[in-house]
Amino acid sequence: MHSNRIIEILFLTALTLSALSCREPSIRENFVKSSKIGEDGRYHFDVDFSDSLALYDISFYSRLDGVTSTACFPITVHWKSPSGWSFSERVYWDPSQDVVLYRTDIAPKEPGTWDLSVYIGEYPPLCGLGIITERKDGTR
Repeated sequence: MHSNRIIEILFLTALTLSALSCREPSIRENFVKSSKIGEDGRYHFDVDFSDSLALYDISFYSRLDGVTSTACFPITVHWKSPSGWSFSERVYWDPSQDVVLYRTDIAPKEPGTWDLSVYIGEYPPLCGLGIITERKDGTR
């Protein structure tokens, strides 16, 4: 009888672990090489905001090729919702940091996959641009 209880506990533990391992990751990362930017000169990313109960943090990262200046430079971030609503804003990149927090606790008004594009222009040459999206479950 004792060995049946051990087998039952081991089975339930394995079942629980397998269920937890099937969850979506809370952090997603995507990197676009400079050679792959769009014809419009922007880096394009799909951002999954499908969980309407979560808040999200967005960070950017890159390596600046041959840049010695630590002066911040402007980038334009353009958002387009799944229904087509869009807006843009200009923010400043601090080249002294490897990862730059763009926004924290984003609560999208519309769930789904949003198009985020970043225009850097003729500012420091990048090897590419990456985005880190962190979903904070059940925070709304």
